[in-house]
Order: sequence, then C-alpha cells, then structure tokens
Amino acid sequence: MSKNLLNEYIDFTKKSIRKLLRIILKNQYNEQIVNEYIDEYINVRYYNLVENSRQRAFYLNIKNNLKRVKDRLQKENEKTKFDDIVKYKEKERIIENSCDAFDYILFFDNVRSVDRMKSIDDMNELIDNLYERREKTYLINERVSTKKELKKLVKDTMISKDLFLDNCFSDDFELNIKRFDTKENIYKVELKSNIQMPMIYSDMAIQRAFDSALVKEDRLLVEYTLLSVIVIRDIIEANFKDQYIVEFTLSLLGKEQKLKNILKPIDDPALQDKINLNIMYEDFEVNKKKIFDLMKLGYKFSLTLDNSFKQIDELPRLSMFSYIIIDQSLKCYKELSQQKKKYNIIENTNKWGE
Repeated sequence: MSKNLLNEYIDFTKKSIRKLLRIILKNQYNEQIVNEYIDEYINVRYYNLVENSRQRAFYLNIKNNLKRVKDRLQKENEKTKFDDIVKYKEKERIIENSCDAFDYILFFDNVRSVDRMKSIDDMNELIDNLYERREKTYLINERVSTKKELKKLVKDTMISKDLFLDNCFSDDFELNIKRFDTKENIYKVELKSNIQMPMIYSDMAIQRAFDSALVKEDRLLVEYTLLSVIVIRDIIEANFKDQYIVEFTLSLLGKEQKLKNILKPIDDPALQDKINLNIMYEDFEVNKKKIFDLMKLGYKFSLTLDNSFKQIDELPRLSMFSYIIIDQSLKCYKELSQQKKKYNIIENTNKWGE
C-alpha cells in the first residue's frame, strides 16, 4: 500500500511543535492560537507560500508571515478590550509569547542552525537562553523546571525526523539523478535496481523484464516514493528551485485505482510543484483528455518531442507543459532549438534509459 511521506512528515512536525510549545508556554498554551501560528508556519516552511517577499534569508519570510498572524489575532482581540480588560490582557500576552516562541521552533525544525553546531547537544545553550527568556519576558515561573524535559523532547524530535526519511531508502533500489546539461536546477530521474539476479539470466533479459509494461507500472511506485524523499529533503533545506523530470507510464491511464495508488506518494502541492511527469508527444496526442485531467489535479508534466511532431507553429498550444524536451534526432531540431527561451525547451543529450 502506498503512502504520502510528506503528509506524514508534516503531521509529525505539527504534533511535535504542539508538544514543544506546551512545555515552553506552560499555562499560557492556547491550542486555538497555537494552531493559527502552526498553519501559517507550515504554509511558508513547507509550501513556500509567501507574498511579495524580498527577504534574503528564508527564516525571515517565516517570521514576517507569523507576525501577520499575530497582528490579525491582536486586532481581533482588540474588540474584546472593553468587555473584560483582564481577559484581554491575558490573551494579548498569549498571542505575543506564542509568536515569540517560534523563534526557537525555527532552530528545533532545522530552519536555522546554531553557530558552529557539531552535535544535537549544542541545542542546550539555546534552550538555556529560552528558559531565561521565559522567566523574564513571558513571566512564566514554575516550581519544578521543565528544562530537562524540553531538552530531551527537542533531541528526540530532531533525531526521529531524520530517521523517518533515512528509513525510507532501500538497498534494492536507488535513483539515478542527472542534471540536464543545458539547464541548471533541472534533473532527470530514473530508477536503478540493485537486486542481484541468478546468473542464468542475461543482463539484456533482466533489463527487458524491468522495462516491461507491468513492471514499469509497479516500479513507478518505488521511484515516486524515493523521489518524494529527495524533494522533502530539498524543502527542509528551503530549496524550492530544483525541478525533477521523472518517467510516467501511459498504460496506467486506463487503471484508475492503480494510477491513484502509484501517484499517492507525490499527491501533494509541495511535491507536485517540483516533480514533472514526462510523456512523449505521440502519447500525449492520443491521451490528451486524461493528461489534462491529471493536470487539473495539480500534477505537472514535461513533454518529450518525437518525430510525430511536425510543425513549429504547434508550440504555443503546448504551453501547459512545464518543460519541452528535444534532442538532435528530431527533424525540426534546428528550428526548435531557436525557441528554447520562449517555450522553456530543454535539450536532452541522453534518451530515457541511457
């Protein structure tokens, strides 16, 4: 059964942030207010949903958006000022301190790094600073210190998140990722099998079986799952630029449930934004409606032109594809190469499978 690792990773992140904030904020913890900040944090941290940002550092984008949430919550709270001044001031403090606490979440969630950090124990000094801030700024005093508990939770959370992704890899398969020679930040992805077969099978027979229609369908599930881990790691590192072009099998279009199951690992806007399913022009002409239906669901497609493509004036109607891939064997290669910038054309020096 396939699963979406990014959804699981984000769910784990949300739960972890809530646990951390419960300890940090103590009696000032307010689930409703915290959830407002978490939703915005996730949108920026993992989906890069930022409006009109000119900040160089990614963490400043997050802080700016969290401040907008704080301003909105304070404005809403302002309406209750004359109903109950005590409750108004208490909620104002909670709104302010909850937002401020995210300065530390940025470190615990690997958005920012502690200077000269060599091990996870280097977080201890940061947590010491946080507890000093709790007492002096948040005005949180507690009979029994929870500092030791927080240090353990931070350590366990950071290790668990790293192990979660590491455990998704397999010794049986790996991804062959190559950058296109003519384009930066765009990579071709193919699955490579490391399974050892009996000597009675020739390499040619093994490759033929690996490329057969049914095996090709099934191997996409492995390929998309492994690629989702690569993309998640990109997102964790605030790399939203790299794009990946990966195989797609047209035979899946007639198998609705199987198609849904195989696409599940990349069924998320953050993943779809960086992953491009590749199809041949000849196949697109036969399956236009089904391809468009998948595009409406958020999936991006790249198109490899073959010699069934005849006319340069057909290019404008292919603008829905994120990339158009060409190689020198095309009859109209020279004319196409002159349109590279206008139509986001990539020249491919190696065919799929080479």
